[in-house]
Amino acid sequence: MSCCSSGAALLLLRPADPQVAALDVRLASRAADGGLRHSALSVPDLACETCRDRIEAALAELDGVQWCGVDIAAKRVSVEWRAAGEAPPLVAALLQAGYDPHLVELETAPQFRHARARFALGLSQGWRSLWSARA
Repeated sequence: MSCCSSGAALLLLRPADPQVAALDVRLASRAADGGLRHSALSVPDLACETCRDRIEAALAELDGVQWCGVDIAAKRVSVEWRAAGEAPPLVAALLQAGYDPHLVELETAPQFRHARARFALGLSQGWRSLWSARA
């Protein structure tokens, strides 16, 4: 359960086949520069800086993740990950952290098509976060 949800909220963790989840992440992503893929997730219970920090920490632990940006106001997470190999378990990591993420297909959601550009250019203040993957 996220830090901002009420204690009465029921968290249902559905069993996920890791191979199906990795395929879903890959299919919902789009190609980015430098051999990377870009994924966007909607996180409805994302509400505060503590939520942002928990999400960033959960994603930082995943192999292949190059950077992550969390937009609290839009309740969105953008992630770039190495395209070589299997997609990182983004959904499973956020479920384990207490959030219920939903993949957003960037090509079919024009209002989110420029999410990476907003993060990279830093047009929004107070929520932009870029970080490098572990060495």
